[in-house]
Amino acid sequence: MNTPLQLIDLREAAMLDYYVSAFWWGREQEFSIEQLSAFFTVVHTLLNNIKGKALFACCVSFRRLIFGIIFDSITH
Repeated sequence: MNTPLQLIDLREAAMLDYYVSAFWWGREQEFSIEQLSAFFTVVHTLLNNIKGKALFACCVSFRRLIFGIIFDSITH
């Protein structure tokens, strides 16, 4: 086989899978564009906190973001 050697960065592949899974889950939940955007903010923030091993900060940010999304949904 004369196929070129493909180098796969597992970290990048895992991150791509994480974001694609989050996107499709949000679509399955029939999120509006605004809700999907807010959900991606949560997903991105959680991943950054986990990468930084700031698990307590991760929980606090998640709580604040979810509260903000719920409050925004109620007021609109």
